[in-house]
Amino acid sequence: MLKELFSGPIGLLSLATIVGVIVIGGYLYKYVTAKMAEDEAAANKP
Repeated sequence: MLKELFSGPIGLLSLATIVGVIVIGGYLYKYVTAKMAEDEAAANKP
C-alpha cells in the first residue's frame, strides 16, 4: 500500500491532498483558538 502511495502519480496526488488537509486543519485550529482567546480577553475588559 505504501509503495503505491509513493510511486504512482495518483498516489502522490493523494498524499499531497492528505498533507494539505492536515495543514489546513492545523491552521484553522490555531486561528480559531486565537480568536477565542481574543474574544475572551475583550469580554473580560472593564
